[in-house]
Amino acid sequence: MWKNLNHYFSNLTQVNSICNKRKLISVNLFLLSCCIYILTSNCNFDYMTDVSYMRNEIVKSIIEKGDLSVPSGKGIRGADGRDYSWFGIGSALISLPLYVSGKIMGFNEPDKLIYVVNPLISAATLVLIFRFCLSLGYSIRSSFFTSLLYGFATLAWRFSKDPGDHALETFFILFSVYCTYLYSVKRLARWILFSGILLGIACVVRPTSLLVLPSLFLMLFIVYWNGNNFNETARKIARDCFLFSLTFLPFALINLWYNYYRFGSIFESGYTLMAARSGVSYFSNTSILEGLKGFLISPGKGFFYYSPVAILFFFTIRSFFKRNTAVAACFVCLIITYIAFFSKYIYWHGDRTWGPRYIFLITPYLIIPITDIYTNQTVFKKHAWRSILSLLIVSSMLIQVVSVSVNTENYFIYLFDKGVKFSFNKADGVQTINVPASEIYYNWRLSPVFVQSTVFLKIIKDIRDYHYVKSPENTSSTNTVNASAYMHVFDFWFVYTYFLYKSIAGFIFASILLLMSIFTAFRLKKLLVDEGP
Repeated sequence: MWKNLNHYFSNLTQVNSICNKRKLISVNLFLLSCCIYILTSNCNFDYMTDVSYMRNEIVKSIIEKGDLSVPSGKGIRGADGRDYSWFGIGSALISLPLYVSGKIMGFNEPDKLIYVVNPLISAATLVLIFRFCLSLGYSIRSSFFTSLLYGFATLAWRFSKDPGDHALETFFILFSVYCTYLYSVKRLARWILFSGILLGIACVVRPTSLLVLPSLFLMLFIVYWNGNNFNETARKIARDCFLFSLTFLPFALINLWYNYYRFGSIFESGYTLMAARSGVSYFSNTSILEGLKGFLISPGKGFFYYSPVAILFFFTIRSFFKRNTAVAACFVCLIITYIAFFSKYIYWHGDRTWGPRYIFLITPYLIIPITDIYTNQTVFKKHAWRSILSLLIVSSMLIQVVSVSVNTENYFIYLFDKGVKFSFNKADGVQTINVPASEIYYNWRLSPVFVQSTVFLKIIKDIRDYHYVKSPENTSSTNTVNASAYMHVFDFWFVYTYFLYKSIAGFIFASILLLMSIFTAFRLKKLLVDEGP
């Protein structure tokens, strides 16, 4: 009896020790990635995208005017004659507490705090991938390296500093998928309720998040179908749909209300108004093959040129399917759904930005199955496989370093200088759509990865002799752009503060973040030292 009790308490202590280690690794992984993401952010110095501008203006409008309009001429004219954003309201609501905090603390530009949201959310996504991999039965070490692979060898690093809402959408959808998986395993109602809340938040951020719904219920269908007849499976799916709807529908209603508030119809989000007023058909009369070709093989927007390590997905998905059939089916369905939907979109490239931003969301679902490669001894025994693996990881990380170091606007200024034609689609009451000619996406010499790498090397060579001089008010737009700091220095906030304001305060704070990163990395190394492959 005493022997059995000792054995029980010994096992309990071991389980608690493993749980505590996982929590410690999760906390330190968040701190490490958060420090690096904030360190390599730019806080939107000198250049603001339409998404970030709209979000900031909505936040200011809520605080200062108590409404949701944006300055006249900057948005889409709504039903009441005022201008409104055509983006979801979710990112503005999430950013609201940071803006208020900045106001309370007396910041001259409280909206600068808003740019901490994406680094924080991106760091949380790494932790979520780590926990997801653990739940799928992978070791701590394997799960940890997969999360690092996602965070620093894919587009995720670049989108941690992107002022748009793709990082938010990616996090909440992945969290919803994770909760659905936990529900399929543990059969506790709270997990499907959480999944509904999280997907609801994602839809308020970006309404296209609805595309994930079939993938979630495909996972549950496969789980229920195993060992049940069709009627029993249908009954369980209907029950889950009801539970999911309880928490998802309130967020759907927020979207419908926001549509009505802006444009007088619950079904009008702004995009159909843009299409009607500008005479552009977004989805009809466009070939899905154009987008597919662009996403998969074009040098300009091909997904795997920006995240080469994701190619390993095709070598591991078969074994991942055998190990986690329902989850793998969900992942594949989600990937295909997103690529197919946005391939049909006339502006599938999502310019002006870095990489294929509309399908950035599929990245976690390409990376998580790669965890299976760490359990494959054949890979680590063969020198050729190890070399290929190392080459993919190193090249992927170098591409990410270039992507976070050089402001994306450099590329589009380069296209202007080369005489590349841009299409300007302008109409009354909507914003101008300004994108380069589609043929540039298939020109190797105009590949953003190649061009930005060249700019990166040029900055290294010239930055020591650079001195910022503000352009006079009557200077031409071309000269103003060429004089901008983001054309000559690395795209980091502390570098901008030094060249624009001659202040070393940014470097001091950056040094603190760097030291924190190093300290956290050593803590993680110590926590992982006793782990197996």
